[in-house]
Amino acid sequence: MDEKQERLIAIIGELDVNNAAHFTGSGKPTTDILKEKLEDVVSAEERDQAWNEFQEQAAEESSAVVVDLTGAASVMTIIDGKAQLKWYRGNELIHVGPDPKAA
Repeated sequence: MDEKQERLIAIIGELDVNNAAHFTGSGKPTTDILKEKLEDVVSAEERDQAWNEFQEQAAEESSAVVVDLTGAASVMTIIDGKAQLKWYRGNELIHVGPDPKAA
C-alpha cells in the first residue's frame, strides 16, 4: 500500500458519519471531500480501494474488541452487494460489523 492510500484511509476514519455531504448515496466517502482533505486529486478507484481497506481494518479491530451493544440501534447498508451493519447509540457510531453475540 502506498503513502497516498494510507493517508486516504486515515482521512476516511476522521470523516463525520453524520454529515451526509461526506458520503455518497451508496455510503462511500465522496471523492470531493477526500480531495479537499488530502489536497490532491482522488479518483473513484483510489477512493474505492481506500474505502475497502478502511472497512477491512474496522472489521478486524471491532472483532478484537468486546462491544456492549445494549440499547444500540443497527443500520444495514448494502455496498457493492455486500451487507454491512453499523451500530449507533444515539448519534455515536459504536461498532461496524455483526453483533458479536450472534457468533
